[in-house]
Amino acid sequence: MLQRPKPISDLFAFLSQHHNINIEVQHGFITESLSPSRLEDRAILLMQKVLQTQSQPKLDPICNFLKEVTAAGAHRSFKAFRDFATESGKYELIDGLRRQDGWGPKTAALFVRNLGYIELEPTLKNKFWPDTSVLAGDNLRLPVDRVITAVFEALAPRLPEGPSATIAGINEYLHDRLCYRDQELLIWDDLWFWGFITQKNAKGGPREHGWNEAKYWAVPHAPKDALSIGRIKATSDKFLELVS
Repeated sequence: MLQRPKPISDLFAFLSQHHNINIEVQHGFITESLSPSRLEDRAILLMQKVLQTQSQPKLDPICNFLKEVTAAGAHRSFKAFRDFATESGKYELIDGLRRQDGWGPKTAALFVRNLGYIELEPTLKNKFWPDTSVLAGDNLRLPVDRVITAVFEALAPRLPEGPSATIAGINEYLHDRLCYRDQELLIWDDLWFWGFITQKNAKGGPREHGWNEAKYWAVPHAPKDALSIGRIKATSDKFLELVS
């Protein structure tokens, strides 16, 4: 029987218990992306929103990709998009998407993660590709960035055989070695929310871990009433106990 390290199991239990908080944030982001009146425009906007999360998006390659998607009609349905991105099944979905102009491992994982949220929520799926299907078939990976690598760096002393703090290392650890799959990886994605609001940049050193009110207020669609903020701050203290 697979034995997962206790720090990992405890952290996953925390994320599962409080998953509803980040679901609301992500639903807000995705709903905003699905605002255009035409389905095809919603698909393009969702792609653009993801690509714009890059620290330095390369506009020319992104332009080339979006023009190719549009010309191929790959923005009209999930099947059309999947066939386009994977070269009709030559690659897995994330692997094929990360090879496209303007994309990379993190943005590919982030876009497919968004499709997972859409698939789970009927109000979102009704506005998007009706045939969206990524939650079965081992399509998801964790969109790792500096926030998530900082969490694993903090956990490292308690994980003797833990991962290298890279997108490949963390995904190999959670997916390949610890066998987290599908909707479980949507829960692991909550690491970004809790990590982001509890990290502070430190010049010339590792990130400091502690409640960061300014970063919380920078998260679109996170509740901004005092009661909700107080509850989330208190919950973040529990998160910090688990990772630092």
